[in-house]
Amino acid sequence: MGSVKIKCQICEGEIRNGRCRECGMPYRNDRKMYRLNETLSAEQKEAAARRMEQARTAKMQSARNRTERIQKQPRRYQRTAAVKGSANRSGSDTVRSRDKEKKPTGMKILLIVIIIGLILMGVMAVFQDHAFRSARETGDEVEVYTVKNEGDVTVDPETYPEDLPALPDTSEEFTAELEAGTYRVGWQIPAGVYTVSAGGRYSAQLGVTDEVHRIWLYQSLTQDMEGYGALSVSDVRLYQGAEVTIEGSDPVMFYSDCADTASQASAAENPLTESFTLKLGEESMRADIPSGYYDLSAKKGWGPVAVRMGEEEVKSVFMGAYSGNSRSYRNFFIPQGATVYLEDEYSDDTLEVEITPSEYVYE
Repeated sequence: MGSVKIKCQICEGEIRNGRCRECGMPYRNDRKMYRLNETLSAEQKEAAARRMEQARTAKMQSARNRTERIQKQPRRYQRTAAVKGSANRSGSDTVRSRDKEKKPTGMKILLIVIIIGLILMGVMAVFQDHAFRSARETGDEVEVYTVKNEGDVTVDPETYPEDLPALPDTSEEFTAELEAGTYRVGWQIPAGVYTVSAGGRYSAQLGVTDEVHRIWLYQSLTQDMEGYGALSVSDVRLYQGAEVTIEGSDPVMFYSDCADTASQASAAENPLTESFTLKLGEESMRADIPSGYYDLSAKKGWGPVAVRMGEEEVKSVFMGAYSGNSRSYRNFFIPQGATVYLEDEYSDDTLEVEITPSEYVYE
């Protein structure tokens, strides 16, 4: 059976332990001759009113103190510090505060975008590498960079001066396959108009120097349709005394149907017989080689062979014992008093070149 609650006669507050919880007035029970319908005196009513006002004031002050303590606490503790009567309000404030913290700032958004971009770049790099490896493993060709061959080309007419003399039209054919080297027009090659063609798939370089007639030509040649250069170059005008140079491991084909063979000089045996060897290190320079024409041969490594007169470099040829490089070079002329040396700054450490007198010279 539940207990009977007794209310205060003055404020109807709950009576506990013989005193009202609201106004603080004592309760007089029947054993003390207290009657519920007893009329209170004016003094008793005034005292009760004062106690009720004091109790109300104390309750309001207590509520304000609790609110101030909650506001001063860190945000993460507000929910646990909520008091009775304000639990719902404090709980909603905490949720709003937590939602605000979850909203990313502009800097955070930028950082997230950068991180995502780096991750995507890494994934793409891995994918491309995997695709390249897969193609290589299956034998498929992966085209990274290709150069289209120029095909058959013709020298630009503006390359030649307008006042050039006409070359003799002899109607004589001349064909020659020439390796890397230096050739003099009127000696090894008769004067005429030529078509010069590539003799192999490695790129070869054709150069023409004619200071008298102000002609300077340069053209790469190759039979590789994806290689750098042209299949052939036509209308190459070679005048008496011009110098033709060829570099590369493949020969070059010369053809003319109007070559001036009648004016070509005759060949003679080279009077020089001594050979020399240059190696990077202590034997990379020689100043005692007699003047004349020599053939060069790369035995090891790669790099330039140069000729210097005093402080001036007058000639340089790049040699190499590998495909694509000039393994040999014909008719390399060394002037009187010149120094022949290997340029170590642009050479392989193992570069070794043999210098042998050319078989023929022209008078």
